[in-house]
Amino acid sequence: MSEPTKNEEQKKGWTSEDWKNMIDAVAPLIQEWFQLQKEKEASYERRINSLSKHNRRLSISLITFLLVVVGLMSVLTIYGKVSGDALLFLVGTVTGYVVIMIQNLTQPLFESKEED
Repeated sequence: MSEPTKNEEQKKGWTSEDWKNMIDAVAPLIQEWFQLQKEKEASYERRINSLSKHNRRLSISLITFLLVVVGLMSVLTIYGKVSGDALLFLVGTVTGYVVIMIQNLTQPLFESKEED
């Protein structure tokens, strides 16, 4: 019998050397993909931390401002310059505003990663 030609060897399938060459060629791509996934997770975590800090600072400053306004209105109500109804209306409005503000600030924190 004659020796098999290259075409006949290719028809038989891949040799162990072919598999080794393919694995050697694909391994760096798999490593790179894993590295990119790690970087993506780290970037997402940094983004969430930054967003949380920003939201906390904004919430504290806005709530402080609203407390000062309500405090001043309370003092004016005590001295009789403003009616109690106006103070009650202001407190209700401020409470609603704070609840909506906190809801809007926390919403991006709980979105899924796929939506980013």
